[in-house]
Amino acid sequence: MTRATVAPSRGPVLLPVILVVVGTVLLLGSYLLLGAFSVTSLSFLLLVVLGIVVLLRGDITPSTDARAFGITRGSIESGSMVVNASDIDVYVEPLPSQERLVAGNFAANARPALTAQDAHAYLTMDRAQTSLLSFADWELGLATGMPWSLDCSASLGQMDVDLTNLIVESARFSTGFGDIRLVAPIELLGEPIHVKSIMGNIHIVAPIGYRVQISAPATRFFRVNVDAARYDALDNQTYLAKDAFSDAPLVVIQVQGIFGDAYIA
Repeated sequence: MTRATVAPSRGPVLLPVILVVVGTVLLLGSYLLLGAFSVTSLSFLLLVVLGIVVLLRGDITPSTDARAFGITRGSIESGSMVVNASDIDVYVEPLPSQERLVAGNFAANARPALTAQDAHAYLTMDRAQTSLLSFADWELGLATGMPWSLDCSASLGQMDVDLTNLIVESARFSTGFGDIRLVAPIELLGEPIHVKSIMGNIHIVAPIGYRVQISAPATRFFRVNVDAARYDALDNQTYLAKDAFSDAPLVVIQVQGIFGDAYIA
């Protein structure tokens, strides 16, 4: 991943322009060149000037620039990650090596918050800590060989989460208006993984050999589509992956949707 180049900031030109325009109008008014007017009538003019200046500075254009980051694992033996993405799309995947704790791309002018206690790392990626005009996707690579607790949410963004070869202590993924695609982890140590979308499709994938059990109740507005060649139906809402390795640990995933479809493959 290449590090994005951040354009240098410009000087504060907005306030001087507003002062010049207001001063000019007041000067003309004092010589009765503008007729009767009130200061409050300038509000619309100020909005026009504000819009022109922002356009000239380029700040009105949503930014898709991302900033690459990486954090060395060191002595960390377990991790917790909280992602509040709001309207940003999130991509999660395992790292190819265990040298780094996490690496990927974040908003251009921000960096994930990290704290550590003993051998446990706490990582937070919060939309509120990034520019409102930054719409770059968040890409995260997580270290394998250690347990993770994951809590990822978005209101308008989508999630593509590949937990292949990752050990999960607990995990929760939720979106308001957005799709979720989840590839099951190799091992789950704690409670079932929860996947929820209010309005969007949910895709659950079990890698070959993984012992994955999925609970996905269908409703009037949420349909469940299951690949019968890959899953046995334990009941009308629970499905168990076929051809699992004999020593594969059980991974339980609970799916909940309001409007949309679930695809279990």
